[in-house]
Amino acid sequence: MLLHSRILKYLSMVEQCGSIRQAAKFLHISSTSVNRKIIELENELGTKLFDRTSSGVSPTAAGKILLSHVSKTLSDAEAAISEINKLDSQEAHELKIVGVYSIKHIFIDILDEYYSKFSNSFLSYSATSKNDALNLLKSNQADLAIVFEPEPMEELKLLFEVVVPLEVIIRIDHVLASFSSVSIGDCANYSLVLPDSTRDRITQLFNKLGYSPLISSTSNSADLIISLVKKQNILGILSRVGQEEELESNELVSLPFTIDQQEEVCVRLTILTRQNQQMNDNICYVIDSLERRLQHYGRDDK
Repeated sequence: MLLHSRILKYLSMVEQCGSIRQAAKFLHISSTSVNRKIIELENELGTKLFDRTSSGVSPTAAGKILLSHVSKTLSDAEAAISEINKLDSQEAHELKIVGVYSIKHIFIDILDEYYSKFSNSFLSYSATSKNDALNLLKSNQADLAIVFEPEPMEELKLLFEVVVPLEVIIRIDHVLASFSSVSIGDCANYSLVLPDSTRDRITQLFNKLGYSPLISSTSNSADLIISLVKKQNILGILSRVGQEEELESNELVSLPFTIDQQEEVCVRLTILTRQNQQMNDNICYVIDSLERRLQHYGRDDK
């Protein structure tokens, strides 16, 4: 038992119940014992911690300060016990993955499968920007990163890559909605909302063909880009990865994004890790699961 944990629990329960008698019931001890401990602590501190009335108790100003400390201490104690309990299993392992927002939908199925196989492990996925994901990976704060179009980095290792086509997302009432595909030239006169991760590549393609893209905004959230397209009737450019349900909306049309009405604009979606990353069963299982789900988004003619 942690030092002084009993009196801390007494104080916390009294605050929650607003009554020493009710707190004692939850603690399965006598109200006299609880009250005596509180009085002893008040005498030690030289100040009242609770105002006592016929209807119950409420913390004084000093009591509120102490109870804030009590809450943090108990929370820290629970966290410490949880960490200690994890040491009981040699197989316990925490696997942290970071990357693009759209992958979060894919991870729902992976999480279910993962915990059925590695019940003593913890798997987390944090959606963030490409730069933040790579920095977290390089600084050893993540085990895997899933990002579009990463720059080569000596300290990172490419585990998997799939080339996925981009699509133009527009409202059904937009003038381009009747097209079979939308080229860079078709987009040149319309406002665009682009993903942060592929903005540079898209801009380069526009410039190469002599156009300057009219970028109204960018985001690392595919959900936000889709919402902006719906509300502002602008063009969004996205990959379909993880966005099937959103793109099946009756309000939207999703069309191939091409360079010259024929050649599709594609981007690389990659899974990366550090060069020195230990490849245990947990991480290999997740990589295989991701590859199976991402493979069908890619083109055969890489």
